[in-house]
Amino acid sequence: WKMATGACVRKFEKAHGKGVTSVKFTKDGSQVLSTSFDGTARVHGLKSGKVGIKEFRGHTSYVNDACQSANATLLLTTSSDGTAKIWDFKTQACLHTVTPPTPTTIADPPPYLSVMPLPGSTDLYILTSRNPFVEIIEPSGNVVATLRSGKAEGGEFVCTAVSPKGEWIYCIGEDKLLYCFNYERKRLEHTMKVSDKDVVGTTHHPLRNCVVTWGQDAAVRFWTP
Repeated sequence: WKMATGACVRKFEKAHGKGVTSVKFTKDGSQVLSTSFDGTARVHGLKSGKVGIKEFRGHTSYVNDACQSANATLLLTTSSDGTAKIWDFKTQACLHTVTPPTPTTIADPPPYLSVMPLPGSTDLYILTSRNPFVEIIEPSGNVVATLRSGKAEGGEFVCTAVSPKGEWIYCIGEDKLLYCFNYERKRLEHTMKVSDKDVVGTTHHPLRNCVVTWGQDAAVRFWTP
């Protein structure tokens, strides 16, 4: 869409076989990366309009989110099959698969919901699964830090935001609390109640100390954590 006029400037009619779950621009801004309920991540040409220039297939359930690595050579994806995958962006080969440390007795592992770069780091990424913790991983899939809600029940995270410099990581729990983690100290500093109904998403202002939340109560709220 063109912000000034509201006109639609590009449309990918059949970006996927099923509903689209996330959309992002690639690092150089020349392509669009999308994920879908059809179990794939795809890359589309922004200028050419070509659909499915690249396809990353290997998850066994919905693909919920994706992002490129800092040097644009890798793609990281998260899925409802309970795994995150790291791919070679050029060849679409799967290089590593990450699974959360959950008991093997669970028939359906908690889904991985999102992945995002950790600002201020050389090449680290924040993985959110429906667990009471978020993981910080390297491109190899190695987990370098785990931030926990401290709750056995109700503290499972549903979405995450990060401050512009990567100093703070904010997670929304199923208990409708905003968990505020100091990444340098690797600890939970405080929590805030942000809604009486389920929260769908959160994001951080690119310049200010402001976190935005939205959810099923149809409200958009702005917080100074």
